[in-house]
Amino acid sequence: MTTNDYNTQELLGETARNNPNKEARLAALEKITDEAILKEFAKDDPYRQARIMAIGKITDERFLAKIAKNDSNGQVRESAVENIRDKALLVEIARTDSHPSVRKAAVGKIDDEAILARIAKKDSNKTVQKAARERIRNISSP
Repeated sequence: MTTNDYNTQELLGETARNNPNKEARLAALEKITDEAILKEFAKDDPYRQARIMAIGKITDERFLAKIAKNDSNGQVRESAVENIRDKALLVEIARTDSHPSVRKAAVGKIDDEAILARIAKKDSNKTVQKAARERIRNISSP
């Protein structure tokens, strides 16, 4: 990244942080590609939609895992799960997250039929159980 590119990213970051107009903030955030700036938004922005937008552009799975496990908003955690490929982490989230939609999102990315069968049988939420059964069917039938 050149100095000019860095300065542009910083200016976009300032606009996205400080503009009182929500649409202008999101438009600036949409143009940001610098992962460090995106991580700031994913972690700290008070606006859920801004956090989700930033998460969609982040490739660091360790960071996404922290968001998936710790963000206070279920939709933000679900968005982080959508971008995680680490199978062990997805299984952990599918088994332990407090929010059913987050568990369901993780289930949709798991390929291990035995783990899915356990989730289908033991999850406390019927929707998550159903998602696990459907995932097993999708894996089993080509």
